[in-house]
Amino acid sequence: MFEIDTLSFSQNRLLIFSGNITAGQLTDTYTDLTIGSFYKTDANKALEILIEWENTRTMSVDKIWVFDNYYEKLFYTDPSGSGTDISNKINSYLNSSTEFNNSNYYHLYLDEPAPLQNRSYDKVSSISSNLPNGKYMNATNWAFPESELAVQNYLRRSKYVSIDYYPFGGYTGYGTNEVQTCLDNLIAYPNYTGSTGGLRAAINWAHNFDNDPSNDIRFFHTIQVQAEASSVNGTDWVGTHRAPTTPEIFVQGYLAMCYGATGLIYYALHTTTDNNNKLWGLFDEVGNHFTGNYNQVQNKINAVEPNDRFYAVKELNRQIDLISPELLQLT
Repeated sequence: MFEIDTLSFSQNRLLIFSGNITAGQLTDTYTDLTIGSFYKTDANKALEILIEWENTRTMSVDKIWVFDNYYEKLFYTDPSGSGTDISNKINSYLNSSTEFNNSNYYHLYLDEPAPLQNRSYDKVSSISSNLPNGKYMNATNWAFPESELAVQNYLRRSKYVSIDYYPFGGYTGYGTNEVQTCLDNLIAYPNYTGSTGGLRAAINWAHNFDNDPSNDIRFFHTIQVQAEASSVNGTDWVGTHRAPTTPEIFVQGYLAMCYGATGLIYYALHTTTDNNNKLWGLFDEVGNHFTGNYNQVQNKINAVEPNDRFYAVKELNRQIDLISPELLQLT
């Protein structure tokens, strides 16, 4: 018996699919089984898959994949017609792009794509890598749960892993317990999928979710060095991330390296406080540094200067440089 339920946070179950698997469908080797479609209409409920095996044969389940049929229909399937047309347009754009052909730019970058988007990104990347400059496409992913990263890894094996996760919320205190909870979540935060996201999931992704070191890739982590606020009307600002302290910047960097990161990225360097977004990075307006007030405005026309977080990053980089030869040999 094979069942799929939706499971709410209150543990209420609703059966949305049920089917039988018979011994005749199985062989003595690896067998793929495909079940019918089902509808999951409540985004606040997780899927729960139940398998009840009553036969005398030994059976083991290796992997279970859930695919979105609507998602599959979003892609062109005619490689000689529409696929060629898309390739030509991408090639034309990339060949005429000043940034793409500038040696100071590295590779194409997309910010925080959802895991299922990586199938299309893989196609675009394969087109761009065939151009003379050989640049490919990659992205920094938000720290998705490991189960979702596994789907992404299945759709596309990137050349490197890069994630971001900003642990300190807009109104997180500075007490030991609050800060420790933030750091625990940075390592492995729980979520409704039953798997965890964070640094531990990222290094497993970099290791291809197996124990074979020959297919390992590099892992880079983006750490929080900014304060940030959001608003629905441009006037009432609510803090989404508070500014980390110098020790909190250090501990983010060293935790990332302890979990296998061989490179650090810092978000964000710039400061902007316009009506669309408020973000305080590593530079502040001279004489008007960020004080923790999420309504504070800095005039971007005026001169800027490094702040305390800038010097924390500078010192962290100095310390890392001392061990970088050994660090880069790790996987």
